[in-house]
Amino acid sequence: MNKINFDKAYYLKLGRGNKWAENCISNNLIRIGWTNQSVADISNGNWERIKNQLLSEIENQGVATRDLNALKNIVSEENIIFITFYESKMYWCRPMKGTITSDEISKYLKVDGEWSCADITKKSVFYINQISGKLSKYQGFRATCCQVGSQFDEVNHLKRLINNEESNEYSEMISYRIKLCKIIEKQIQQLHPKDFEILVDLIFRQAGWRRYSVLGETMEFFDLVLEEVISNTFYGVQIKTKSTDKEFKKYIKEYNEKYLSEYDKFIFIVHTPDSNLEKYENIDENIELWNTQKLSELIIEFGLMNWVLKKIK
Repeated sequence: MNKINFDKAYYLKLGRGNKWAENCISNNLIRIGWTNQSVADISNGNWERIKNQLLSEIENQGVATRDLNALKNIVSEENIIFITFYESKMYWCRPMKGTITSDEISKYLKVDGEWSCADITKKSVFYINQISGKLSKYQGFRATCCQVGSQFDEVNHLKRLINNEESNEYSEMISYRIKLCKIIEKQIQQLHPKDFEILVDLIFRQAGWRRYSVLGETMEFFDLVLEEVISNTFYGVQIKTKSTDKEFKKYIKEYNEKYLSEYDKFIFIVHTPDSNLEKYENIDENIELWNTQKLSELIIEFGLMNWVLKKIK
């Protein structure tokens, strides 16, 4: 897959109040205003004439100059991309230079390819609430067009986002996180059984689940029963420090025969499985096996590092 390279990027508002966004994205067009400027003048780069027209319309030299520069950037810059925001997502495209024309709606350029709200691999959709403020901040820009800045390395960040690449800092932090998970995994296996039960309970609490049973009390099958209040979903949890593949299959059989209608999911948690149980893959949507790798990731995710540190000090 060819990498997307560009020298500059611009935020573009597709009409007043973004009124042309749906039409542009659906038809792979870049619609612009400048109603009183002719396609011929824009195509031929008659910028002095256009500037005088804008001055007569606006009577403010600063605003007229800004509008003129915006128009130049849209139709004349090479090796650029545009970004815009629509339906809670960021879209991007490459303009097809030299295609300025008009129809009954507005003047427009053609897109080289298509408008896209995902990276080139289609693995990540650019939801506004998930992308960096380095880019989402531009949705508040009031005018038609502005250049994506460089103060916070915005352009390079956008390149990595579009090409599904990682920054050196990101890769380094992921590497440290993996190492930390490995360390936590070893320490989980050293916890006292009671502490291990408490840790599991804390993980579910941090995830927003409500305990429906008293931790540690003897129940017929589960060590822990949990409820997700909003969806009225119930989980049954079995907690083991050590277990075998044979024992796990026995629990699965009993769950399916006796508890499947009452509990939406059965989670079997063990920090030291035998070699056969280690190979188990979660294939049933209502049955999960959690090992130390899963637990270590959740410990980091839910901020339980200090609790673990106190137990192993």
